[in-house]
Amino acid sequence: MAVTVVGSVSEIVSPAATSVSFVDGNHTTTADTDLLIACIAIEGNEALESNEVSFDISGTPQVLTLISDTGSTGNNSNTRTLVYGLVSPGEIAAANCRTDVQFSANPIASIWINFSGTLTSSVAAATNEVSKDTAGSGATSVLASGGSSGNALLAWGAAQSSASAPSSVDNSFVERADGVTAATGSDLAYHLSTLLTGLPSAATITWNQTSQNSANLIEIVDSGGAAGGVVQPAMYHYRNHGRLF
Repeated sequence: MAVTVVGSVSEIVSPAATSVSFVDGNHTTTADTDLLIACIAIEGNEALESNEVSFDISGTPQVLTLISDTGSTGNNSNTRTLVYGLVSPGEIAAANCRTDVQFSANPIASIWINFSGTLTSSVAAATNEVSKDTAGSGATSVLASGGSSGNALLAWGAAQSSASAPSSVDNSFVERADGVTAATGSDLAYHLSTLLTGLPSAATITWNQTSQNSANLIEIVDSGGAAGGVVQPAMYHYRNHGRLF
């Protein structure tokens, strides 16, 4: 079973020129969502709350697990990017998704994406942090190559200033989300791409102008690929042929 992206990608950002401590929105999982990923970008050295990223199904928030964090060098003009995951969200849901930070931050961007065909025993088993880049100031975010054949890669990056909207990403990667939080100079430009075949490969995000930026490269582990995962027969039958009982 190959790793695939299923359903639609949700891009949720804070209002322009508004200092907020959270951003709320809605994202829909699918029946075959094995892994829900949330990619977060915040400007500056803001820290996130303990229940910082959650997916609320039927009134029960499920807290996502941190996979990768570029951190901050302590300058409020820096950009911080983080990646969170949740295995087996549990049902088809158009649910509330929320990101909380400890202080007011302007802006916040969160991108939510579903994967199918990944390991589901835990977020740690389903993902692997390959590399992260805290360039500080530069025209590119360069992420090391990595991953095992049969798995997938997710490249997530953000740069300060809407004028820094990404101009290009490696041709082998497929763009999933690309934009700016609003049209003011203090906002964030963000980009999310995936590579589902042809690993290992590196990702280079080239921004339109020299700006402070950061990025994360995450491996998504195939349930039946090189990482040794096994799809249970009952689950395979259910997904591909209908209910067993």
